[in-house]
Amino acid sequence: MRDAFLLIGLLALAGCDSGTAPRDAAVAGKWLYRGQVGYCTINAVLRVRQDGSTVTATVPPLAAGCYSPFGIFELPADPSITLSGRVDGDSITFTLDAWGSRLVHTAAVSGDSMSGTVTGADWLPTHSGPDGTFGARRYTTEVLPDRFQLVLSGAVNDTIEGSADGTQFGVQFYYDDITGAGGLTKNLNVGGFPLVPGTYRVYDRTVQRDSVAGGVTYRGAFYRFRDGTATIASATDGAFRGTLDATAYLPADPNQTVQVRGGFYPHYYIQQ
Repeated sequence: MRDAFLLIGLLALAGCDSGTAPRDAAVAGKWLYRGQVGYCTINAVLRVRQDGSTVTATVPPLAAGCYSPFGIFELPADPSITLSGRVDGDSITFTLDAWGSRLVHTAAVSGDSMSGTVTGADWLPTHSGPDGTFGARRYTTEVLPDRFQLVLSGAVNDTIEGSADGTQFGVQFYYDDITGAGGLTKNLNVGGFPLVPGTYRVYDRTVQRDSVAGGVTYRGAFYRFRDGTATIASATDGAFRGTLDATAYLPADPNQTVQVRGGFYPHYYIQQ
């Protein structure tokens, strides 16, 4: 009888252990990645897929601006970047193969955020310790902080996205390879760029106080906005959210038109 009770107790204990075994963190989704690696700032949106403990991600062509004690340089756009790695409990290790380096990331995952260190930046001289740090946050919204996303339809059918900056002159869009993607502007002679929530007309030229102008660049061609609206939904804590719904045309062939719809979420600073 004593052996029977002992067996039941061991089975119950085993059941408790299996129920409390740590599970691998769920990391699938859209992550806004920011890294500071070897004097270089890397920003990207990573669309992470997870199969058990294995993770992979879609990575857009990236470039990085670098500011070192020896001068300013740039890591050119790399269209062949890949990401692969594994999750182990609340830890993740993944590798970005980019710019001829295997950038190994090791991080702790906490819900919708992760942060850790980076090694493997071959463009750095020999040294001790990690080559940099990074952080990432998962979002469910389409437009992420300091980013823009626009859907083009008509003469061009595609979705474009990248980083967004705001100043008193307007909003500038940049692809992740650091090339210009267009933006919205305001002629200071008729007032600064609107940072008060409201809806503003989009014209071919900025001629009225309630208007903005601009365009988008797609594969080297600039499409100028002709009509539509730009809405500032909120402006708080040095950042503002906005949406755009406008028609754009190719100045060399005005019959080539594109409908541009989407949003932007830049931080705002005064440019000296």
